[in-house]
Amino acid sequence: MSILSFLVIFSYSAFSFTGKKEIQFLEKNFCQKIPNVSSSIFSKSFLHEPGIDAAKEMLTGLTERFGKCKKVKEGNEGVYFEFAEARVPFRFRWSDNKIEGFEFGSASYPNDSLDKVEKDLDLMKGEYSYYSFKNGKKKFAARESEKKAVGRSGEIFLLSALEKLIANKKAKLSDSIAIQEADRIESSGILVDWPIGTFVSIDSLRYFMIVQNDAMASDLLFRFIGKSALKELAKKPLSNKEYEDVIRLPLDKFMKEVGADKEQKRLLESDWRRTKFLGWQFSAEEMCKEVIARKADPIFSVATSPLEPKDSEKTLYIGSWQEGISHGTVAWLTKQGWNCVSLIYNGPEPIDVEGFHEAHQRLMDLSQ
Repeated sequence: MSILSFLVIFSYSAFSFTGKKEIQFLEKNFCQKIPNVSSSIFSKSFLHEPGIDAAKEMLTGLTERFGKCKKVKEGNEGVYFEFAEARVPFRFRWSDNKIEGFEFGSASYPNDSLDKVEKDLDLMKGEYSYYSFKNGKKKFAARESEKKAVGRSGEIFLLSALEKLIANKKAKLSDSIAIQEADRIESSGILVDWPIGTFVSIDSLRYFMIVQNDAMASDLLFRFIGKSALKELAKKPLSNKEYEDVIRLPLDKFMKEVGADKEQKRLLESDWRRTKFLGWQFSAEEMCKEVIARKADPIFSVATSPLEPKDSEKTLYIGSWQEGISHGTVAWLTKQGWNCVSLIYNGPEPIDVEGFHEAHQRLMDLSQ
């Protein structure tokens, strides 16, 4: 279970910390094998919601995940719990010697290692790969050149196809395309609510696709770019579902049109990949290189990253999560240069997204 499972914010406007008295209180009551979560230490409002059961679940879960609680210490922004395997920031609101609210932050791992990260990734029972470089040089990696499904993150390569059309003066960012009835699908984003016949600029579609993860926006870009312009991208290992959905072609007809080779057909026809893996497959190394290539594109700076690189002057991010697939690539600029960590997971079971984020953050911390 991931530490992020315990990031429950109890909607208190201010959290306070006053010193040694509170640390002693936390160590006595929370830093125990069996935490003391009796009603006597919480305010009436806390007992009403979220309640003792929620507090007990969080505290015991932390011990199960990170081992014995050794000590509570004061940090730069409050206090943190020091467990056998990790440090976990803790904020709380304290009034009349009772706790009114508290929250745990993201764990850090002072003695972390790639072996420990991989051990946790192995628990997900799937296949994974990662790639890290620091200041332009590879730092560490695992199966970084293996092609894996990246879900809708593969849409970043649509931008390459679009740029070629623009360079050849066959398209402009100011061009627009009308929403048709066939384009309407269940998706995230806002385009699903726009009226049929509405014209949307290509530049806006780029923004909606990357920043808002709008599936309709990517579908419209597919249609605008055209099948012929996508043939070069289709030479990469791929699976059928997204092609059928977006290009509206049966699998056999599409394979013939793009000239899929024997290996691609094998991947396409594999039941596991057909049902679980959507879209193109790319390697972790390719994803890092493609995101870095977008360093001057403002839409990648706008996209919100769930991860936090240290000392970042600029952060670029793209990620995707769906059944059996999780991908995230974060690139960040420091005074020394560009850095990147890409992590891809493919598996037969739904992904633990929170655990995936945690593993990705740990790889980033090890890369810095």
